[in-house]
Amino acid sequence: MKNFITSLFIAIILLFTGLMISIYPIQLVPNFNETSEFATSRDYRLQFSTFIGAESSDVILGVAIDTQGDIYLTGRTESSDFPTTEGAFDRSYNRDTDGWRIYDAFVMKISGDGQNIIYSTFLGGTGDDIAYDIKVDELGNAYIVGMTSSDNFPTTKDAYDRTSNGCEDCFVTKLSPDGSSLLFSTYFGGFSDEVARSVALDSEENCIVVGEAWSNDLPIIIPDSQVHQSPSDSCDGFVFKLSDNGSRLEYSMYLCANGRASDVAIDSQDNAIIVGYIKSSGLPRVNPLDGSYNGLYDVFISKLNATGHYIFSTFFGGPDHDSAHAVTIGDTDEIYLVGLTLGPQFPIVGISN
Repeated sequence: MKNFITSLFIAIILLFTGLMISIYPIQLVPNFNETSEFATSRDYRLQFSTFIGAESSDVILGVAIDTQGDIYLTGRTESSDFPTTEGAFDRSYNRDTDGWRIYDAFVMKISGDGQNIIYSTFLGGTGDDIAYDIKVDELGNAYIVGMTSSDNFPTTKDAYDRTSNGCEDCFVTKLSPDGSSLLFSTYFGGFSDEVARSVALDSEENCIVVGEAWSNDLPIIIPDSQVHQSPSDSCDGFVFKLSDNGSRLEYSMYLCANGRASDVAIDSQDNAIIVGYIKSSGLPRVNPLDGSYNGLYDVFISKLNATGHYIFSTFFGGPDHDSAHAVTIGDTDEIYLVGLTLGPQFPIVGISN
């Protein structure tokens, strides 16, 4: 019987005249000694560790660090007594209209030494609200994305979309450095369900947002002469770029049919690199490393320029289940992605463990 293995992978894509993939183990230590490749003489110590939450279920789903070393957290809470701070945007837990307990999103900023809550606020309406990711700009403004089923989710004047569109919509919110006010907040979605999984900021503080949608009527703005993917009758990955003031879409499109866009990162040229996974052949192939769907779930990697045109888009994986869940960019714009594989035929180059 075929033996299946479960492995984490980390890949680096070096972009020169073409694409080249190398696989490396995650290095967890800064120095090696003579006795073991993975041993180190450096002593590690716990700087701080703390509970955050209250009387019910509280989950942190996103974290960011600002230039001062302060820590920003976001996620969801069912606790009506979740800790908030004086002057915060919303200090009241938002139950539904029948008084039932629901998920509220929260945003919290704590000091870099873990000793103080600088601000903490609820974010949501009378439906379920879950924040999945957060980024921070140089001024300390926080950008939060997630999903909401609230038809009264807080939005701002001149925001792109102030009206709930369906069962569950994406939201994109920009919170002031002191946590007291929304600088912008908007819905994004179609008639069914959407979830924003990740956000990245370009050099002009435009938001590039990715996730998955069950709606086939998302607001679409496709760049001229751009190849694009049509929606399926299932869950589809998407990307959109929201202007720096939250008032307009710069571009918006489906990325893959029957799949999810998990994460996005921005390189030094303001190109967006998006990773995720797909269970179909419904992916635009542009300068692909692997132009063929390999079966079950495949990783996909797409790179878009600042105007939303594809630089490349490719499958990556073996014949079994492969999925990418996070991506980051190196100093020379190399692309690192991590994920999961359930198959021994995942492409390996270099060190194998």
